[in-house]
Amino acid sequence: MPPPPLQVPECLDTFEKYHHEVSDIDPLIRAFMAHYQFETIHPFRDGNGRVGRLLLSLTIYIWLELSSPWLYMSAFFERHKDEYIDRLFMVSANGEWDRWVEFCLMGVVEQSVDAIDRIDKLVALRARYAKLVGGSGGSARLHRILDKLFESPVATVPQVQALTGVTYPTARSDITRLMEIEILREGPKTAYPKHFFAPEILQIAFKDD
Repeated sequence: MPPPPLQVPECLDTFEKYHHEVSDIDPLIRAFMAHYQFETIHPFRDGNGRVGRLLLSLTIYIWLELSSPWLYMSAFFERHKDEYIDRLFMVSANGEWDRWVEFCLMGVVEQSVDAIDRIDKLVALRARYAKLVGGSGGSARLHRILDKLFESPVATVPQVQALTGVTYPTARSDITRLMEIEILREGPKTAYPKHFFAPEILQIAFKDD
């Protein structure tokens, strides 16, 4: 049961201050403890699960000093949704912190293996794309666009223009070239400006998430 609405601001204030405290608790375990607390406060009418999982990923990223927020637990929690809810409840009901932390650490292993597998696939895909682009005219620009697509797999002509410093027609021509070799695909016709996306990158990066 979440706290009464009038107590939510105070709970969130305490929750925020907790994130800035120095602690000798293992940071990964502490992150899962904080996640439980956020879900227990339940501050929103809707979206607490999504916000909580996003906050968890950012907390792990900061507290463990990772190079990027690559560990995202959402897929694991969704696959084991019933157990996830039960474990949260049993902390509240019986103080079963050990079983909650054990469940989360199992998820860390599972999601870490999955992340490594996706990274390997993305590296292989980048190598294949490099061969497709090859040494054709403007290939240096195309490789630069490819690198950007692996950061954000959706692009517009103005974005490519700003990235490469070329004219609008040249940027449009580069996108056309990437569509011809089936790296990019045009998005919905109604979108403005037109969006182009890399389906294979999206499939690897976001499958089952």
